[in-house]
Amino acid sequence: MSKEGMSSQDHGEENLGLLVAKVKGFSWWPARETDPSLRGMKSRKGGVFVYFFGSRLYGWANKEHCLPFYENFQSIGGRRPGKLGEALAEARLWVQSEEELQRFDAIAATLVPAGEGGLSQVE
Repeated sequence: MSKEGMSSQDHGEENLGLLVAKVKGFSWWPARETDPSLRGMKSRKGGVFVYFFGSRLYGWANKEHCLPFYENFQSIGGRRPGKLGEALAEARLWVQSEEELQRFDAIAATLVPAGEGGLSQVE
């Protein structure tokens, strides 16, 4: 199946929400919380198991370093337009409703404008 056609059900994981997350040594980045047991891991006290969009990497982040995406998108750092555009295009696949999709697209356009690695170049 192509990346464009994927959904949370295709991943075999529950959509637990879009986040902006940070781990030591890296900038804030679009992510989603996921169940660690689906990756053969056990829960950690005070930790949130996240998947970082565009990187295909999973990791543990402190709870205070996992913020709701829509209220904290301006925290996203390391703005390499191509990589961020890829991350946002992948995150967009997890958006559940048309209303949320419109909100997401408006935010994505402010983070990575078309012509600089934005969604229109990645989709």
